[in-house]
Amino acid sequence: MRIFLALANSPNPSFASNLWKWNLHDPLVELGHDVVLWDGGIQPLFDVDPKRPECEPLRARFGEAFLAAVNDAHRAGRLDLVLTYVSDSHLEPAVIQRVRTDVAPIVNFFCNNVHQFHLVERTARDFDRCLVPEADAIAKYRRAGATPIFWPMAANPKYYHPVETPVRYDATFAGQRYADRGSLMLALLDHGVAAHAFGQSWLPGSGGGGERGPEGGALSRSLSLLVRGRNPLRARRDTLDWRRLAERHACEPARPGIRRRVREALQRAASASASRSSATRIARCASSDRCGCASSRGRCRGRSTSPAGWRR
Repeated sequence: MRIFLALANSPNPSFASNLWKWNLHDPLVELGHDVVLWDGGIQPLFDVDPKRPECEPLRARFGEAFLAAVNDAHRAGRLDLVLTYVSDSHLEPAVIQRVRTDVAPIVNFFCNNVHQFHLVERTARDFDRCLVPEADAIAKYRRAGATPIFWPMAANPKYYHPVETPVRYDATFAGQRYADRGSLMLALLDHGVAAHAFGQSWLPGSGGGGERGPEGGALSRSLSLLVRGRNPLRARRDTLDWRRLAERHACEPARPGIRRRVREALQRAASASASRSSATRIARCASSDRCGCASSRGRCRGRSTSPAGWRR
């Protein structure tokens, strides 16, 4: 297949990364597809609220550039599929419809749908299919009139694979903090699991962790969260749990994890067992001298009792 792929390399503008290219582009190429990769300023628009007036001219310019790039690629060689990773901030429904009508089927991938579905709700129905990695978000797409396909996240084994390294933690997480991730990390640490998180917004004072808090009073904030698909009570709990996490566990010296503690306990038990076995063998050997059992290995066959009362 010849595929036009509209994709930003990195999910985060604050650091260089090839995360999406490695996991969405490279596997398609390795499967033998002819992939036309295009990034016409995708990443910055993810941070623009699609419902705000200032997004309209940005979306119009992006849509014009996107449509021109798709048409150029189609003229160079017939496209079989247009695959995108965009939001409502990027494309108008009319642009999507033109691609469907004039070029090829168009499919959109989007993640974080559980708490950020409002960012794709407007245009989801305009795509031929929507690739959805969260099973809990499938119903949201259907209610919006879209056609979702459950498409669980995966990792390219060329870059993500087990390595031989000493075990330092029981559990680790790589990714920025937002939603209930702080609550999950708190639960692990509070129950004695040596867990560690790597990524943005995990240090105390680092801000909101990828989720902008709604402005206004309590009622306004609650309504805004509900519109975004977030439970206000759950959001409040996540905020409190993040404060508890920062207070209880920030900058703690590394503690031995459960696996390490269990391993050390087993090693101590094995060492103690070996010591007892050695003492037993010595006692039995001494006993054999007294009972005259003539064991070829110097071990008493148990006809008499050693001073410590051990029998085989």
